[in-house]
Amino acid sequence: MTGLPNTRFMFMHLTRELARAERLKSEVALLVMDLDNFKDINDSHGHQIGDRALRQVAAVLRGRHSSLRHLCSLRR
Repeated sequence: MTGLPNTRFMFMHLTRELARAERLKSEVALLVMDLDNFKDINDSHGHQIGDRALRQVAAVLRGRHSSLRHLCSLRR
């Protein structure tokens, strides 16, 4: 639905990255995210609206949202 990788992909990718970091003596960063009160969106407005909210968050994470690109460009 969101086009983002699932948990299985994350663990497979993380395993590879940890092995690579150990080999190269480098560091790894992992971002974990929780959407506060997301259940309230589904309960109050229905799953269709909740699904839309998830797709919008996914678009921001994929960088397809102009405000995120704008924020990133400010840091350069």
